[in-house]
Amino acid sequence: MKLHSVPPRPLHADTLLTRLADRALPIEQAILPHTDPPWREQVRQTGWQPDALGSYCDRCGAKVGPHELDDLGCSHCRGTRPPWNQIVRLAPYEEPMLDWIHAVKFTRWGTLGRQLGQALGGSLIEAGLDPSRTIITPMPTTWRRRIARGIDHAAEIAQGLAGGINAPMIRLLTRDHRPSQRAVAPSARKHNVAQAFHLKAPLNLRGWDLVVVDDVCTTGATLKAACRAARALHPDMLWAAVLAVSDDHARRARRADPALRRHRPTPEPHPDTP
Repeated sequence: MKLHSVPPRPLHADTLLTRLADRALPIEQAILPHTDPPWREQVRQTGWQPDALGSYCDRCGAKVGPHELDDLGCSHCRGTRPPWNQIVRLAPYEEPMLDWIHAVKFTRWGTLGRQLGQALGGSLIEAGLDPSRTIITPMPTTWRRRIARGIDHAAEIAQGLAGGINAPMIRLLTRDHRPSQRAVAPSARKHNVAQAFHLKAPLNLRGWDLVVVDDVCTTGATLKAACRAARALHPDMLWAAVLAVSDDHARRARRADPALRRHRPTPEPHPDTP
């Protein structure tokens, strides 16, 4: 397969779908009052903004304060070598981003996933990504997890990102089924995903940048394992792009909110689910 033969996703198509979705959601709210407001209305109500470059470490994604970051990273990652060249995030893994990610993953709200992906694309452009030489690939899921959840949430985010910056999305990785990372201890997560990711085709991405997209980076074990596999494609630059990072700051925020410590019941699917 020649990468140059893969046409980029037309920008106007995704823009049109997003506009139609934004218009449909207020109608759904009038009919079904229990649904969440449209995402852009939630952004307006909460005053949320993506994290600014420099407010987090571009090597590990952890929140940093003034003068904490240097050429070798921050106190969380200094002395380590992540498999990606740069990581970009939208927010810490706390509200409101936590609730938005849960809505995508557990209520199958695909429109929200694509809108968050578009926002992530804006942060990547701000960080210096060149869309004209970029390929987007989602964190792969297994068919068992896809059936159980009813959505490939990383792919929804990646589709929104690709459409927002007018770059092609190609599924380049596959994944062996392993126990969920939430079901194993943090110390065992690296072993749980070791050699779980494989290339779908032995492509050569010299001359291209590659962006691996996922929803959350917690210990980083899953994202690192996927990016190590993607390294075999030899991209000029490998980016990791996530909606949120569960760093020390975010974990303290979750522990401080009793509501986030309680078990949450499985929510109903969102009305825009096919």
